[in-house]
Amino acid sequence: MVERLINPLKTNSFFLFGARGTGKSTFLSNSFPQDETVLRIDLLNPEKEDRYARNPLELAANLDVAPGKIKWVVLHEIRKSPSF
Repeated sequence: MVERLINPLKTNSFFLFGARGTGKSTFLSNSFPQDETVLRIDLLNPEKEDRYARNPLELAANLDVAPGKIKWVVLHEIRKSPSF
């Protein structure tokens, strides 16, 4: 594996851009492992994408779950997110 030079501050939000196949998803999986403090929403999942496209407020409601417990929200493929 190629060593990455990226080291985002985990005190702020950030966008992660890059060409296809450069390891963005791998970076996010390694930096934000699946646990109770990370809410992952994968919009590459056709069912989720369709559900949120039909009801964008459901996405907003999901972001409100467990206030104080969730420290990070990872929106995978945010370009596919619904408009409000």
